[in-house]
Amino acid sequence: EVRRAMSERASLEGRKRGIEATLETHEGMSQGARAVLEACERGQLKGRYEAVAEVIEADREVALAIETALGASANDLIVDHESDAKSAIRYLKENQAGRATFQPISLMRPSEPSRELEQVLMKPGVVGLASKLVDCEQRVRPVINSLLGRIVVVETIDHALALAKTYGWSRMVTLDGEVVHSSGAVTGGKQARQGYGLVQRKADLAEIEETLERVNKTIGQYESRNEKRNSQVQSAQDAVVAKESELAKIKVPLKEALEYRDGLASERNGAIRDRDRLVAEMGRLKQVESEIPQTVDLVELEAKRDEILKAVAAKSADAEQFEGRLKDSKNRVYQAHLRLSAAERRLQAAKDAKEHRSKRIDNLEPERQKVLAHIEELRQKLSESFLERESIESKLNRLQAERRTLLETSLRLTEESKEARATAMSLGDANHRSELARARAESKRANAAERLMDAYGLSEADALEQQEGQHEVPADAAMVVGRLRREIRAMGDVNVGAIEAYERLTQRYEELSVQLEDIFGGIKQVESSIAELDKLTRDKFLNTFEQVRVAFSELFTQLFGGGGAELSLTDTERVLESGVDISVQLPGKRKQPLQLLSGGERSLCASAFLFSLLKVKPAPLVVLDEVDAPLDGRNVERFAGLLAEFSKSIQFIVITHNPVTIEVAPTWLGVTMQEPGVSTLVPARLPESKTVVREGSAIDPENALETPEVEALVQANASLQ
Repeated sequence: EVRRAMSERASLEGRKRGIEATLETHEGMSQGARAVLEACERGQLKGRYEAVAEVIEADREVALAIETALGASANDLIVDHESDAKSAIRYLKENQAGRATFQPISLMRPSEPSRELEQVLMKPGVVGLASKLVDCEQRVRPVINSLLGRIVVVETIDHALALAKTYGWSRMVTLDGEVVHSSGAVTGGKQARQGYGLVQRKADLAEIEETLERVNKTIGQYESRNEKRNSQVQSAQDAVVAKESELAKIKVPLKEALEYRDGLASERNGAIRDRDRLVAEMGRLKQVESEIPQTVDLVELEAKRDEILKAVAAKSADAEQFEGRLKDSKNRVYQAHLRLSAAERRLQAAKDAKEHRSKRIDNLEPERQKVLAHIEELRQKLSESFLERESIESKLNRLQAERRTLLETSLRLTEESKEARATAMSLGDANHRSELARARAESKRANAAERLMDAYGLSEADALEQQEGQHEVPADAAMVVGRLRREIRAMGDVNVGAIEAYERLTQRYEELSVQLEDIFGGIKQVESSIAELDKLTRDKFLNTFEQVRVAFSELFTQLFGGGGAELSLTDTERVLESGVDISVQLPGKRKQPLQLLSGGERSLCASAFLFSLLKVKPAPLVVLDEVDAPLDGRNVERFAGLLAEFSKSIQFIVITHNPVTIEVAPTWLGVTMQEPGVSTLVPARLPESKTVVREGSAIDPENALETPEVEALVQANASLQ
């Protein structure tokens, strides 16, 4: 469990560092907004600039919806006053660093949700108002309300479409990122590579930190339990050692006493056998004496008697000596019994001490009862809190009932308002029909006046004046009219639309001329922008290339222990289309191109180039797969040292079989395949003292893995296999 938790913690810490590095470098933000934030960090801009996505906090389940609701506004910069926005815009113009949108707090206007929006928020499937689903400082709340105050977050696209005909909102966003606009447009789908914005990153970071805290707490519990168990085991072992030492002290004199007693017993048995032999011999002598005739040689018998007496005296002396030794043996046995009694008393004292400790453990029961009483008191307080919560819920239900009453009144007034709107619309329709009739009459009148002018050359006023008086018509008027009509017909048809066509063509020509000028101006502007972009790209590339060139030279010297390396462009005139040449001079050799080096030397040069890129532009995570495979000896040590140096700011995942590189890593993941196609990870974490390769330290590759940690890992792999 501890290894699994530590593996999960390592994974979470890696994700956390990656997200934090991304947030610190403002990845994903627009060029202008990033330029302003970097200028503010360098002190080139005064004031406070904060991205909208960086000042809000959202739960993981609504993070995608909030990200979609913000859209491009997530890169907007919040400022305290419009003067700060003006200074930043001037900086962007002077440095041609892009464009950015600013949200001055001083220009924000307070806004409250409309009644229609409040009604929508009560519908089923509605999660809530987007501005209410995020947390932020009260200082920037006006900006968040301005951006998200009329955006509704719903659960699914079905709920959004069901509420599409309601009023009071600007957009509806689902938890999966679909959008329904108030105009009726619907946006949805999923890209092959889904976007990952700042809001989701911060939500993921908060979730990772919470999970990491829980994992650390679990590991701490396991470790505290382990420490407690170890302390108990240690105390028990100390007690066992003490008892064993006491027992050893008792066993030594007891063993000596028992051995001495056995020796005395063997001596006593020997003495008893000698005594029995003497008694038997004395019996035989008495029998011989009874068989001796009366006529014996007294002198000879006395001589034999003397010899026998001498033998008896010698035997008596031996018997006395044996009795003395037996007495000493009994005394020693007595002393041994005394020491055994003392040892038994000490053993009884140890047992009494053990019983005393047991009684002390039993005395802890009142404290346990006190703790249980405290727990019961807390439970009573909890029940009181539940009662208080029920009273508050009853008050809340009453207030909700009042709110529903007010909402019903609002709905009734809304219906009356709709009826008034319908009446106004009917009156407007009648007025519109009157205007149409009037327009038709005016059209007929204009047509009649036009025919009067075409046929008779009279205006409307002249015709009205002639109608008032009487005029005499000449006698040849009919002939004159007929002649004039014939002459007009002989002239042919008159193109009455020529003037209108001329005006229309002239207007079209002017419009096309203006559009042509706009196109030429746009072409010039685009060409200028391309030239400016090429210049910026060229300058940026040359600046980065110069930094990489310097870093590559330094790292090459560090990896090879001397020599030099140089990066150069193949075409200095066309920088953006140029390639890069690498020429190196190994220690003790002449300068030569990269193609003439050995495989290991080329690999070390490539490693120097890779680390130079990471030094100029650090990345949060780097994966290296068998990079050190062609290296050997001192080159692997230099590579491992450089890897340890860069791991202070960059997280590396290294796939390798080289023991020197493995020894540098603080965390190992051994991979074994118990079954075909099924890999198993065996994680191990080393103490910090063994994870650093100091400069100038010599590592023996043959003995690099002879450590307890590596042996434990090898044994674990062997047990799995």
